[in-house]
Amino acid sequence: MSCPRDGFDLAPYLTHVQGGGGRTPPCPYDLVSVVNHMGDLDVGHYTCTARSSPGGAGGAFGPWRLFNDEVVTEEVPEADNSGAYLLVYQRRGFEAAAGEAAAAAHAEAAASAAAA
Repeated sequence: MSCPRDGFDLAPYLTHVQGGGGRTPPCPYDLVSVVNHMGDLDVGHYTCTARSSPGGAGGAFGPWRLFNDEVVTEEVPEADNSGAYLLVYQRRGFEAAAGEAAAAAHAEAAASAAAA
């Protein structure tokens, strides 16, 4: 099975809920982690390949790293994810939006504290 690494648009699979019709806007997701299982149901071994999220608007992902017990190396996951047990995607722009919301909440709390 091959799954897109960057820009996996889920819009075709979503129902448009805002505005009562029309086209669903793009909903891109980027792959951030692949968990692999080697073995069978009785015994096996898990590894994880992951990259850190962008550090804000326009930020770049960190390098891919393979976590295999205590050994961590830089390694890009294979394009063919047939051995993948779990794929983890992050919505593009999510971290930047969360950071902006946290900054607004902090500013509001500081203004409330200054007014008291």
